[in-house]
Amino acid sequence: MICNSSFPIINAIADSYKYAFASVTFLDEFYESVKKQPYCTRERSSFSEMDRDKGIDYVYECCQKPLFVQTKEVSERQKRQRGAYILFPNDIVDMKPRFYFRDEIKEINKYGKHVYKRIRIKKDFKLIMKKQLAILGINEGYLFGDSVDSICKQIKDDFPTNW
Repeated sequence: MICNSSFPIINAIADSYKYAFASVTFLDEFYESVKKQPYCTRERSSFSEMDRDKGIDYVYECCQKPLFVQTKEVSERQKRQRGAYILFPNDIVDMKPRFYFRDEIKEINKYGKHVYKRIRIKKDFKLIMKKQLAILGINEGYLFGDSVDSICKQIKDDFPTNW
């Protein structure tokens, strides 16, 4: 499921990195702090109106898996790539009676239960795919149009070297 970035929980999880390295990292304190953020108070959301225990449980549940997020397109690069982002929540540790954010980044298991399928593209096929995409006008210069290096590399690649 792809979530819209305007959902308060998406913003809260994105903000959780700040708490992973702070002196206060307990989930209940994080929840109380999040409820005061503009993205929660701007509109009366069910998230900000939950009772404390349900709210903490909700945040904990949402932090158990990666989330696919569709954001507003604010740059030309985002518009051209038309992609969604994956938000990997900080790991939460259960230290009875409280939960806290782990203060290190947890490695992502490429073979874990959240990885549905891995697709490997053979090296030999990569060049063919790039040529097929170029026919459609999709190349590095187009996708990274805000990078002078990418545009110059694309110009160089488009012209033969024996000129």
